[in-house]
Amino acid sequence: GAVGGGDGISDATLMVAEDNPQVAISPQAALDSARFDVFLSHDWGEDCEGRATHARISLVNQYLESMGLRTCFDEEPMQGNVLDRMCGGIDDAECVVVFVTQ
Repeated sequence: GAVGGGDGISDATLMVAEDNPQVAISPQAALDSARFDVFLSHDWGEDCEGRATHARISLVNQYLESMGLRTCFDEEPMQGNVLDRMCGGIDDAECVVVFVTQ
């Protein structure tokens, strides 16, 4: 089904990349150590059609949560050391979803 109705957002497609495939870890150990199932990364501006990116990704976040996933999603723009906060969220997540808009 579609997420968000007629605003152009469809079911989320997750792309996962392993940064070091030589390190062996059991799937259950990885799940047990992750605080979040999914880290959502997005721009806070508007896309080329003037739509608020954060509001659109918030709909995806709500959908993922309704499916029982634990998400790392900022309701407000990050303050302070954004790089450290993002790295911490990524480290605590099983996978990362990056939304690229233009």
